[in-house]
Amino acid sequence: VEVLLNKGKYFGMDVIFAMGRDITERKNTEDILKESEDKYRTLAEQIPIGLYRITIDGRFLYANFALANILGFSSVAELMLHNANDFYPIDNPRADTIARILKLNQPFNDEQRLIRNDGRYIWVRDNGHVTRDSNGETYYINGVIENITEKKEAAEALRNSETNLRVMLNAIPDLLFRINSNGIYIGFLSEHNDTQKIPPVRLIGASLRDFFPKDISDKIHSSIKKCLETGVLQTIEYPMTINNEVQFFETRI
Repeated sequence: VEVLLNKGKYFGMDVIFAMGRDITERKNTEDILKESEDKYRTLAEQIPIGLYRITIDGRFLYANFALANILGFSSVAELMLHNANDFYPIDNPRADTIARILKLNQPFNDEQRLIRNDGRYIWVRDNGHVTRDSNGETYYINGVIENITEKKEAAEALRNSETNLRVMLNAIPDLLFRINSNGIYIGFLSEHNDTQKIPPVRLIGASLRDFFPKDISDKIHSSIKKCLETGVLQTIEYPMTINNEVQFFETRI
């Protein structure tokens, strides 16, 4: 019960007026709201993804511990002493990012390169939205930041590995093919020493029998099956007549 007291006069006498009202429903609502806020605060502090509320000029209104950790701080209090502009490199100023976000007028999803407090560069995925008033004026930006540095570095390493592998394959002087168990060409990795100059477009999807006499195609096909069954390298030698000249070839499967 909530009791309101008010001093006054009653028939010329000084009295205290008292009014009581049942506030059970309001208290229950407040308790539920407090419990909900406590649960949200606990969740926000425990998840490994950075959460923030920030002004257009870069002042932090809220940040969780994960964001502080991502940016190289040991506490949220340390992070709150800084401006978000401090974490953007010269070649990617925050002003440019904010200008682009404000023009979108919709939730954004960016990958950004930032500078941690210790000077180390990191990559983050930044998802958020701009909160505006009824007149369209910007209040603040709410967002979620995930550190994707390891993913970016792994993807770059994979690209470099694939590039190096292709360079090595192209340096091999032999013809390289991928053939399925039915003797159909599904890949053509090199054009070195291709005396017949067969276009890859013509080769892909074609069969061994489209290019070899039956006895040789059957021999190659048999070796393909044996290789699939045993996992052992198969080597075949055979003659081919090209431009009225007999040439000898070796195929390894």
